[in-house]
Amino acid sequence: MVDSANAFQSLTTAMTKTRHGPEQDSFRRSLVEWYRAHRRDLPWRQTRDPYRIWLSEVMLQQTTVATVETRWGEFLAKFPTVDALANAGEEDVIAAWRGLGYYRRARNLHAAARRVVSNHRSNFPTKFIDLRDLPGVGEYTAAAVASIAADEAVPVLDANVRRVMARVLALDKPVDQEGGLRILREALSAYLDQDAPGDFNQGMMELGATVCLPREPRCHSCPVSAHCRAHLLRKENEFPVLAPRAPLEGVSEYAIALVRRGRTLWVKRPQSGSFSGMWELPRGEADPTRPPEDEAARIVRELTGMSTKPKGPEHSLRHVVMRRKIELSLFVAATRTGEAELTRHVAADWLTPAEALERPTSTTQHALARFLHDRL
Repeated sequence: MVDSANAFQSLTTAMTKTRHGPEQDSFRRSLVEWYRAHRRDLPWRQTRDPYRIWLSEVMLQQTTVATVETRWGEFLAKFPTVDALANAGEEDVIAAWRGLGYYRRARNLHAAARRVVSNHRSNFPTKFIDLRDLPGVGEYTAAAVASIAADEAVPVLDANVRRVMARVLALDKPVDQEGGLRILREALSAYLDQDAPGDFNQGMMELGATVCLPREPRCHSCPVSAHCRAHLLRKENEFPVLAPRAPLEGVSEYAIALVRRGRTLWVKRPQSGSFSGMWELPRGEADPTRPPEDEAARIVRELTGMSTKPKGPEHSLRHVVMRRKIELSLFVAATRTGEAELTRHVAADWLTPAEALERPTSTTQHALARFLHDRL
């Protein structure tokens, strides 16, 4: 039995200097064999088409596998090829993305497809260096597509893989800072299976998703537990180490439904900045120390120039955006005349609830549209 984490760390440092040591050979063999025997039957694992693999990898960022299993096929039915995606209107792409969140990903998908058509003659690239040149494609996505679609020997480093390797190495440096990430990249390059990089990378991701869980890892089912320093030290739950994070900031926001003859006023955000190009009810940050209905009237006046007497709140939602814990409250105001004079938005439209549900909106705004659809 090894006496200390320092000894394990010294051994790890030595191992990363060679790609073909017995430790790495045993690790990669056990991992790949386990993956081939136990991998989940996911639809994007039945193809080597880089377009389809790329789409699945982008969708899986910040989205559950169960959701992507359904939405991947639906999205491909609308945009079966990179040409179909490139030739679609941006609003159509965003509408098809609704419910998957982080809408910048949808815009990047569209921009990347257009670049593939213009720069690669509609042949979706499979080399890591070419993939990195596409909008929205970072190191992880490029490595995943290149290794799975074309067996290029480049390691992936997503959140699941970071956790697995941090435990394998018993890494005492934060894995969300560059120093720790550099060590993980070097280690992964040493462990990577050069003959089956796609299966190795998917095996690492599968292990993190199904066995090497953030809490209560299933070490008894792990094919590489004999190579895991954290497991040998019985300190699995002490890894990965993360840098301290600032607490979430609580924020109150009000959205106001201006109702006129069964329609509500929706406004469109500019093409730059957060939620760019999305439609929403007039909304803004509220001062929680002031009367809510007065604050709602102020927000409407500042955004549209209209004088109203909102009532509410009628509904509320909670969500987190960029370390901000937002409580979004919905107010309703009837209005008979007047048109919006926009100050922060680029367009306005009076929409029925059904029409609002068809516009590209954020997940929370879509939920408000659904609420209004059931209420009006």
